[in-house]
Amino acid sequence: MELTEFVPRPGLGKAGQPVKVRTNFFPVISFPERIIYHYDLNIEPDVPPIINRKVWKHFEELNLSGALEGIRSIYEGRKNVFTPKEWPFEAKQFEASNLIMGLGHDSGI
Repeated sequence: MELTEFVPRPGLGKAGQPVKVRTNFFPVISFPERIIYHYDLNIEPDVPPIINRKVWKHFEELNLSGALEGIRSIYEGRKNVFTPKEWPFEAKQFEASNLIMGLGHDSGI
């Protein structure tokens, strides 16, 4: 096995001002032995994450006892869905029309 030597990081810069950065990650410690399933979700047309979350929430409410077999999920509003159990299908396309009142056009899930 051959290891790659990484170039060391240069010293800290002097230009600019320090900036505090807030991130949206946290350590997961409540279920370290559990498998988390990741799914790629595509909602069309492309709309802001707040609309995507509303579409997904409504879709999940309509399909929780059906296609999703009671498996709840976490959706970040773009493309990533996480579930504690594997969904009962490998790949699936759902069509939904006017899930969010006021959009006035079809949304494909």
